[in-house]
Amino acid sequence: MVSRFIYSSLLFLFAIASQLSFATEEIIKVYTYHDKPPYVIFGQESNTIQAGIYLELVNHLNANSSANNDGLRYELSFLPRVRLESQLKTQQLDGIVIGVNPLWFGDSTKQKYLWSNTFMDDKDIFLVNSDSTIEFQQASDLKGLTIALGRGTYYKGISELIKQGKIKAASTNSSQQNLDMLAYQRADITIMSELTANYFFNNGYPRSSFKILTKPHDTFQRSLLIPKSQSHLLVFINRALNKLNLNSDWLVEYDNWLVSI
Repeated sequence: MVSRFIYSSLLFLFAIASQLSFATEEIIKVYTYHDKPPYVIFGQESNTIQAGIYLELVNHLNANSSANNDGLRYELSFLPRVRLESQLKTQQLDGIVIGVNPLWFGDSTKQKYLWSNTFMDDKDIFLVNSDSTIEFQQASDLKGLTIALGRGTYYKGISELIKQGKIKAASTNSSQQNLDMLAYQRADITIMSELTANYFFNNGYPRSSFKILTKPHDTFQRSLLIPKSQSHLLVFINRALNKLNLNSDWLVEYDNWLVSI
């Protein structure tokens, strides 16, 4: 009877300790407005991210937080760009943003928001049909063309010409739709990440049907945007990213994503 009482008491104390530990853990919402593989890959349920580079990164942030007893748990979720920007402007965003760049948020001087160290280099490319004769050296070369672009996206030099009416935009909801627009000749050209293009070339879209223009639209680095209201997170995130960039396990997993596509 005594041993059973002691055992029950230990279970009770363990349950209380677990609840207290969970209660003191700060949940950090990590938002992405990207809905394109291989950065995020959704499951069958709408807006449920089941795989992708961003999820790999969030998993590593959580592992690092646990190892250092930071008391932080990161959760990745999707938020459309328009809603995300609106919440940022009204200072109501209750989380951080993954995989972004200061230029995309009008913050080239990094004064509006806090920015983490970068975690990957990336490239946006121009895609056309395989029989296209379009060439690109500067944005003005695209005048008079129809370009398939995701709603709410900004592309330096291109978006400005669209606003001026010199390039016609065919708005889409995904990179996959951008490729469809090219395939059905409803657009002359599109812009997307080189990684995303390669992903689709290995998942149902023949590489031979498309052509990547020699000059990319842009090369850039991806970071995490941290609202100043959550400035306490910057030191933890940068510490984790510094370790990730030096951690061969992270590099192997990242390289595997590149190889697999």
